Amino acid sequence: MEKTVTDVPRLRPVARPSSVALRSKPLPPSQRVRLALRLLGVIDDWPSRLRLVRFKLREKLGLVSAGEALVPLRLRPLGGKVLHVRPGTSDTAVIGHNYLKDHAPFSGRDLRQICELGANIGAALAGYAVRHPKARLLGVEADPGNAALARRNLSQFGDRCRLVNAAVWDHETELVIGGEREDLRFVREPGESLSGGAARVPARTIDSLLDEQMPEGPIDFMQMSIEGSEERVLAGESGGLERVRSIRVETHPDVGFTSAACLRALDRLGFDAWIVAERGGDHCLGVRRAAASSRS
Repeated sequence: MEKTVTDVPRLRPVARPSSVALRSKPLPPSQRVRLALRLLGVIDDWPSRLRLVRFKLREKLGLVSAGEALVPLRLRPLGGKVLHVRPGTSDTAVIGHNYLKDHAPFSGRDLRQICELGANIGAALAGYAVRHPKARLLGVEADPGNAALARRNLSQFGDRCRLVNAAVWDHETELVIGGEREDLRFVREPGESLSGGAARVPARTIDSLLDEQMPEGPIDFMQMSIEGSEERVLAGESGGLERVRSIRVETHPDVGFTSAACLRALDRLGFDAWIVAERGGDHCLGVRRAAASSRS
């Protein structure tokens, strides 16, 4: 009989400081050093460590220019497979975010179809591809530069891993990419507040993406990190979400999408959900309730 994730133990939300407070508290120098050493620890070989140290020193000295060659880093969590990063960007922080913490929910399950909305440079999806060698994987990323790098990083997994350059929205349209915070990109509907030169990206619904890329069978796991669009997407009517057995959703209290709002949205969609609090911000995990699962 096929295994499902509906028998995952029901964990309860843990009382922790709010993610806003966690994000706003800077790390002291000693912790920053320990974090850097831990990042070196996930690098698999000395040539990669030397490349990382070299371009980080150049960044510190302001010697990195836009458009420099990609830097290949061989990673232990990927069994020695390589991820490419761009000097002068937040790419190494993305690697730390994914591999210095437990970002592998339901890793003991037999996941055959995995979808990540907000794939960035493909770091998380590469980890899922290694942990679940029989899985088909779909990544969706709005930013064209991130999407191009994610496609390169994921090409080593062959045709079982696909990357779509698109935003995720509650209806099909075209959006623009903007943002106020360094190294983050936000999708917005075109308006007078954004310049005419803003990058434009197609916006897709979850239904259309899954119908096109994963038309059959359940989605065993979906990860959603789409920089504040989560609430809008989860509030829409989506038959595609009914196929999802387990889910991880980033929260964004700074734009009103709190952990409580995320739990309410997931409950409405038929998930038993709980909060996972971390220094970098909370996220919610959910598994589809057995009664709802039997209908999907």
